Amino acid sequence: MAAYAAQAFEVPLSSCLDAFAARGAQVLLPRLVRGSRVLAFTTGHGGDAADFTPLPAGSVGVPLDTVGVWLVPGVAFTRDGRRLGRGRGYYDATLALRAPTSVLVGIAFECSIFDTLTTEPHDVSVDWLATERGVFRTRRGS
Repeated sequence: MAAYAAQAFEVPLSSCLDAFAARGAQVLLPRLVRGSRVLAFTTGHGGDAADFTPLPAGSVGVPLDTVGVWLVPGVAFTRDGRRLGRGRGYYDATLALRAPTSVLVGIAFECSIFDTLTTEPHDVSVDWLATERGVFRTRRGS
């Protein structure tokens, strides 16, 4: 499972990721790679304390097409699965290389869900949304 290291405005995941790891799940966290828009995902622990030091150019983590579930951050989402990211395009570039059968779960506070968002053609949508009110399948995931 690929997750993210929460910033102050995002849903913290550390206790959730610790619980998954305790049950034997491989938890992967993102690392920037110098000179690349594609993130490397490496085995991590504690989703709110990731190492943000960029890896050297050419570094790779686990093969992205082997990840089955992605917990995806976003500034905002729509109920149909559109996502507004942090603005630099790292997740969009990375998710473009995922396996077509992988599942994308947007993690957000309910106040970050909107009826409409302006997105670009390269913006990757999610299959599911998880908020404090529950987990919802999006139109993309239907």
